[in-house]
Amino acid sequence: MTPIYVTVATNIFSLGTIALQAFSFALILFLIQKKELPLIKKYSFSIIFFVALVSTLGSLFYSEMAGYIPCKLCWYQRILMYPIAIICIIALFKKTKVMLMENVLWLSVIGLIISGYHYYGQMIHTGILPCNAQVVAAACSYRPFVTFGYITIPLMAFTVFLTVILVILSNKIKGNTTKV
Repeated sequence: MTPIYVTVATNIFSLGTIALQAFSFALILFLIQKKELPLIKKYSFSIIFFVALVSTLGSLFYSEMAGYIPCKLCWYQRILMYPIAIICIIALFKKTKVMLMENVLWLSVIGLIISGYHYYGQMIHTGILPCNAQVVAAACSYRPFVTFGYITIPLMAFTVFLTVILVILSNKIKGNTTKV
């Protein structure tokens, strides 16, 4: 039986994932139209820091408080997510952020690929995962929860990595300026 605090936290994280998905969808629409987003540009590192920090704390919550054992692919995603929050803290105090932005972009692209692969393997084709034993709690195919019929831990990570990538890309747009 799952403790109530884990269920409540999972629902909150899942609603946050849906909010990030909506935000990402809006960013995609703006990117397609090549519209400049001044607020995103101004607060890009703050947005990325907040999203990465919540993701980091969420992963620690699931392993340390909820008792979910991270699988091999979850560890890879953590290895890519944790530095993003640290890089953003450094970037908030540095004057040159371009190099740091590129590092965050590459960490996010690799994390997006791994989390997308993990989610696909978890939900559709478990045979492709490196550790796919169904009964082992640390197996990549193990799903401690599926909220709203589709949200799992790898999808949460995928959404965070995608949001970070889109914020970085929208920071590079020099198209039509929208009036806020």
